[in-house]
Amino acid sequence: MSEKGTGTGGRRGSGDGRNRSRRTERGFSSGREQSERRSERGSEHASEFNELERNEGREDRLEGRRPIQEALRAGRTIDKLWVPEQLFRNPRGSLYEIIMAVKESGGLVIPVSDETFRGMTETSAPQGVIAQVAARGYVEVDDILAAAEAAGEPPFILILDEVQDPRNLGSILRIAEAAGVHGIIIPRHRQVTLTTAVASASAGAIEYVPCARVTNISRTIECLQERGVWVTGTAPEAETDYTEHDFTGPLAIVIGNEASGISRLVRERCDFLVRIPMQGRLNSLNAAVAGGIVVFEALRQRLSRE
Repeated sequence: MSEKGTGTGGRRGSGDGRNRSRRTERGFSSGREQSERRSERGSEHASEFNELERNEGREDRLEGRRPIQEALRAGRTIDKLWVPEQLFRNPRGSLYEIIMAVKESGGLVIPVSDETFRGMTETSAPQGVIAQVAARGYVEVDDILAAAEAAGEPPFILILDEVQDPRNLGSILRIAEAAGVHGIIIPRHRQVTLTTAVASASAGAIEYVPCARVTNISRTIECLQERGVWVTGTAPEAETDYTEHDFTGPLAIVIGNEASGISRLVRERCDFLVRIPMQGRLNSLNAAVAGGIVVFEALRQRLSRE
């Protein structure tokens, strides 16, 4: 692996330089020249990729070793993988495993200069690897309900009401995966989608939690209610403490916007509202934190009923 990465092949020379002229005469390039050519090709691929992001927006990308490892485990196709040239020369540990898996599946592994790689990143910690992957598909709400039925479990769903911070959505996906949530429902508008930053924040959970996009959250709640699902939202003015509420049946929990919580129309559509008691000077929580508190109380209750 390391020999291929450095651009050397065949028998090594004696180190005295006598073979250098013959290699040049036969059209061989020095290791430095080969490295420069690879960097140029990598830069071309990077430009291609950035152009695709700007013009089409249909391709997805992942940054970081864990999200890419989970994508591979989940069977997503990785078309291209970008790696800084110095790491490509001598990959170790998880990076080596990723490179080999992408090559074996027919994907293209592209070494690029550090400068080019930095220009491609969208997250603060890409961990030396960026992937272009097959677009992540959304599901229908009916698919989420069918998954619950197939598992022989009452539906356990999260509904996000205009959550806009990608780190919050990523954390919520991670919470949902850990709690065994059957799926997440998000609105088509005024809501962060499954972006690179979301994938990184989810630490790979994005691969395992089905996500549906709907035009109208209020109407979707009404449809769920018609299917026997009880919808519970959180609100600071609610009279019932979240620990006193029964979360054991067919359930959808609504998580509101970071700034204003659950919108008025969605709040009015909920069957129940619960509150999270707070004693400090601040009267609000991060959307993912608030969601996590309620979700894991629901999980505790549901497990205790089994």
